[in-house]
Amino acid sequence: MLLLSLVASSLNRKLIFLSYLLSLKRKASMPNRMFVSRMLLFSLGTLIFLCGCGGSSGSSASESKDSGIVPASVGMFLIKSAAFPMGDIAGDSGNEDESPSHLVSVSDFYISTHEVTLGEFRNYVPDYHNHLSTGCNLENCPVTNVSWDEAQGYISWLNSSAPLSSGITYRMCTEAEWEYAARAGTSSKWSCGADASCLENVSWFLENSAGRAHQVKQKNANALGLYDMHGNLQEWVEDWYDPDYYATSPIDNPTGPESGTLRSVRGGYFGNDASQVRSSERQGVAQNLHSFFIGIRLCAQ
Repeated sequence: MLLLSLVASSLNRKLIFLSYLLSLKRKASMPNRMFVSRMLLFSLGTLIFLCGCGGSSGSSASESKDSGIVPASVGMFLIKSAAFPMGDIAGDSGNEDESPSHLVSVSDFYISTHEVTLGEFRNYVPDYHNHLSTGCNLENCPVTNVSWDEAQGYISWLNSSAPLSSGITYRMCTEAEWEYAARAGTSSKWSCGADASCLENVSWFLENSAGRAHQVKQKNANALGLYDMHGNLQEWVEDWYDPDYYATSPIDNPTGPESGTLRSVRGGYFGNDASQVRSSERQGVAQNLHSFFIGIRLCAQ
């Protein structure tokens, strides 16, 4: 019965998304209809697989992962592969770099439940302190003022000194992985809902942060058990930033442009208003930037 319930739930989500795609196709201009049709075909294939035409339902270990996440180690969770609509789904953000909304499929990956803390980073740089503008220098505060390159240095050190598990390597999240984790199964502007008032419970942002960062895991987690995906600090991701990338993004595991001049950051920070901490909000910054409002979240695979 549990398996049937899970399949029914998955089918319902896919049918809702197919309806969304059909509405897009009706509204799309002729050059965009081929792209939307490709998304429809992909979703139909997924729907057929969920009906059971693909064979075995999986091992008992797989069946124990009903929530889609399983603990990997302290602070890391496994997110199971899935397809989702990425970008400005509602079409009302006003940010052209979030359009067009497009179907993306991500493979299994691990993600940290919280931003890398100052205490964790001090295992790498023992005397490190956050910038005064961060307003948070306790061990459990998220580390800031680390450039993209320095964050990569920390990740390399982590892989050599404290590997997650045999065959699994720490890295930055891709933009697609980050947004899937931030959405936590939702299509609304924020994982907590469509009304910005819900942010009080899940986010440190302009309205409640008192102009500073806060210790991690003080607000409620999203449905995937992840904290501070909206606000507190922006987070480096692996991808180069291109405002037009979504128009040509592949469906399967997109990793961003092959080159660029800026790196993407996601999530918004404690000084942003509600519109800037949405799940689909994206920005591009120089990878050598040291900022009091940018931090690190780990992924692994």
